[in-house]
Amino acid sequence: MLWHDIRQGMILTMLLCWALVVHAAPQERISPRDGAVQVLVPGGEFIMGADDPQAPLADEQRPPHPVTLSPFWMDKYEVTNEQFARFLNELLATEGKQWTDRQCFEGIHWRVMIEHPLCGLEFDLAQRLVTVKKGKDNFPVMPVRWAAAAEYAAKVGRRLPTEAEWEYAARGTDGRRYPWGNDWNPKWANVQSKGIVAVDAMPTDRSPFGIIGMAGNVREWVQDFFSMDFYAASPKDNPVNTGNSPERVMRGGSYMFTEWDARTTSRYCGIIHDGISPAVGFRTVERADPGK
Repeated sequence: MLWHDIRQGMILTMLLCWALVVHAAPQERISPRDGAVQVLVPGGEFIMGADDPQAPLADEQRPPHPVTLSPFWMDKYEVTNEQFARFLNELLATEGKQWTDRQCFEGIHWRVMIEHPLCGLEFDLAQRLVTVKKGKDNFPVMPVRWAAAAEYAAKVGRRLPTEAEWEYAARGTDGRRYPWGNDWNPKWANVQSKGIVAVDAMPTDRSPFGIIGMAGNVREWVQDFFSMDFYAASPKDNPVNTGNSPERVMRGGSYMFTEWDARTTSRYCGIIHDGISPAVGFRTVERADPGK
């Protein structure tokens, strides 16, 4: 009986420890610059990319390769209409003072495709004011040009994530296919739907670090230039493709796309100069050890 009781106690202790590890709340903070909830993603090593037999033509994801990252803070949610409207209105109140009406109109529309039917922003040229459509404050801003996303990030003292940081935050160290694990569930992310939802509407679309919405809702711009063969020559430590091309990388799935696009390793190119992808937003990061 004594050994049985000890064994039962050991099992209960192990289960309790497992539960504490699995369900431990992520370390979070609120940015004083724009009110974004940020989650600490600890540094570590993971295998980036995939050699998936289900995707014989997905050469842009090959070869799988080890990557080591420094710790960083990442936005828990995609940047919202409310946050981006505040940024645009600050821009209008500063640089915009020198703009003609035409420059003002083009300056706003160049950054975000307000005419898109799912865009949650409106622009009153007469008042030079960007407003959020009713009920859309907490929806992801979209469609956004890459340069505007980078501009916003710099304005709030952050930057766009590197492609490696994005994938690590989405899949963790265990190589999961989707942010929540390896089994597909179309109800756990906003994919193949009629439109976008609030950034916190799909808590099941949650990465191992507690980041929300990386499989669906809107795709997200990252810092890297796009290259089909970058993985073959990628540095191991904190890699970023600083090449020079007309294309930047987009990560994650969206309301428009399929299960394949929702995978943590899926990557796509977006033209940064002449157009805006119809289903793309962004989130930002900053280093957790800025002195290094």
